[in-house]
Amino acid sequence: MPALHYHPVIGGFEIFIKNICERLNVEYEIWVVTGKVNGQPKKETDEKLTILRNSSLFKLKDYSHSSYFYILTMLPVILYRSWRLIKKNKIDLLHAQGFFSGVLCLILKKITKVPYIITIQSADFSIYHSELKFNFITKLQMSLERKVY
Repeated sequence: MPALHYHPVIGGFEIFIKNICERLNVEYEIWVVTGKVNGQPKKETDEKLTILRNSSLFKLKDYSHSSYFYILTMLPVILYRSWRLIKKNKIDLLHAQGFFSGVLCLILKKITKVPYIITIQSADFSIYHSELKFNFITKLQMSLERKVY
């Protein structure tokens, strides 16, 4: 599960991902590749759940907000770490949570041939980021959404 955030970051996706992981790790080995958060270990393991927290230039300090800079610098790091994990551990299914995670899973599927499922629990990217209504960004975002979803 490549994800920008994981518990203790506060939000709907984070609670949702944590609940899925806690229920599935009884039967399945689950890996979450996410961003580094201040005060959290780089690697956590609990039964069949492993959380790998990675950092780019910055660690997340505010558990309820991520800047665009944090998001843009973390996406390539999570992509790379997920790719390495897939190769090393022979991952057979990816689970995306929303748009950003979906973009990562789409790219990973293309380069590794590992399929993904996607869970959408709220509005799409364009609803939450309506301030980015520049014509070229809107077209790119809508094209990506069609491919991801």
